[in-house]
Amino acid sequence: MLLKWSLPFSPHKKNSVALTIHNIPAEHTLWFASTLKHIKEKYGFISPYEFQNGETSEKSSGSVLLTFDDGFATNKQVAEKIL
Repeated sequence: MLLKWSLPFSPHKKNSVALTIHNIPAEHTLWFASTLKHIKEKYGFISPYEFQNGETSEKSSGSVLLTFDDGFATNKQVAEKIL
């Protein structure tokens, strides 16, 4: 599994979700880049602080908190190039 969506932790975060990336194999670099581009254009990213406090991005369609599960080296290798 490459990613999973997590539901908001409380009801006041109606337009926010946490996107947890489990592992990004090197062959999925383009997929990861295009996914982040789509999220940035359509939804917008927020910080852990903003997520916890119920804040949202400026986009009315929603907000995404990007997180990484586990410490896979590929997460760092791929994400570091793109982020």
